[in-house]
Amino acid sequence: MCIVMCMRTNIVIDQELMAEAQKLAGTKTMKETVDLALRELVDRRNRLSIIELRGKFPEMERHPSDPDQRVH
Repeated sequence: MCIVMCMRTNIVIDQELMAEAQKLAGTKTMKETVDLALRELVDRRNRLSIIELRGKFPEMERHPSDPDQRVH
């Protein structure tokens, strides 16, 4: 069984920014827009964290298909 933790809150949000975000995201409600924005922020930051690790473990062997390992 999967349990989703939810939190109800009241926040003040710039109406013009919300309208633009809804238009760009194609969402119909403010809840959908805020949820999508939070998920995208978390995903983006997680990806950036992974990218920052590149080169920090030089002792690890790279995969042969890595473009940096190919013979030109």
